[in-house]
Amino acid sequence: MADRWPNSYSNMNHAGFVAGTLISRQTAKLNFTKETRAVNADHHEITEVTRRAILDHLALSGIPWAGRLGEQEFLARLYDLSSMPSTDSRFRDADGDIWQHRVRNPNDWEDDWVFTDRRFDLLHATDDRFLRFLCETIHPVVRANDEEVGNLVYHYNQHLEFDGWQIIEGGKISGQRFFVPHKMGRRVQVLDEPVGWEKVQDLIGEARDLLQAGLYPRVGSACRDALIYVARELQAIAPETALGLQEGNVQGILEAFLKAKRPGKSNERLRAYARTPWNFAQQVQHDTEADYISAALCLEAVASTAAIAYLLATYDQGGDFSGDIDDSPF
Repeated sequence: MADRWPNSYSNMNHAGFVAGTLISRQTAKLNFTKETRAVNADHHEITEVTRRAILDHLALSGIPWAGRLGEQEFLARLYDLSSMPSTDSRFRDADGDIWQHRVRNPNDWEDDWVFTDRRFDLLHATDDRFLRFLCETIHPVVRANDEEVGNLVYHYNQHLEFDGWQIIEGGKISGQRFFVPHKMGRRVQVLDEPVGWEKVQDLIGEARDLLQAGLYPRVGSACRDALIYVARELQAIAPETALGLQEGNVQGILEAFLKAKRPGKSNERLRAYARTPWNFAQQVQHDTEADYISAALCLEAVASTAAIAYLLATYDQGGDFSGDIDDSPF
């Protein structure tokens, strides 16, 4: 059993130690990661024939591919629209021209425009990107109608199975099913979706696994998701520190929490340090040229920030840590 933390917890050396100690404890609950790691970034097992059949079904069915979300909101969950070019010279990026032609003037483009848009290139993108798009269309945040979800999964699998893939249930989020790609012939393990600090732990473990697999942009994606769950946990633990902040304002929630727990000029460096990982994670996530060093630095920055947040959230105001290190969810 590890020793309890000393009463004087005030410098970044402790934070570095905590990051190395707490975050290194990983679990094996890696649904999406283990299956899609088999997809080489430059290899296409899912043929254009299969992709066209699936996208044709979506287009002809009349089912909105973005579900209950706006198309901008849906695509922003998968792509950095602000870094993608505009097809309209009046706008500087994809976010602007999608707003112009699908929100302001929704009839400018066909409802299935995204399927043939070269910026997303769903017919020729990597298998990983194509599968992620399909799984997102049936994510519980995107689509609440369970019958509609079941029909889509059935039609997706009708075609994917020819190329050795399936979309299967990966677990549940708040009682609602979520789905992951599955390489046929591999053992399937269905797990309940973890929550809270356990979820943060799993996502950081997933990021480490992705780093070793050489899937560097996805390291950024997992790190970004980890920070989202850190922010959610901080809001639940100390809602008074994030009054007036929307749930999606991860950086704002983290800054407000640190300002409340570690105020004053002496803690300015700590607060500044914790502001960096969110932008870093988004940068790596959308950088198709991301390398090992940038992904590894992103991972360690996010891991240490998660550890800092965890310690401050569970640290007793009287100066005594609320539990042994071995009892932490990490």
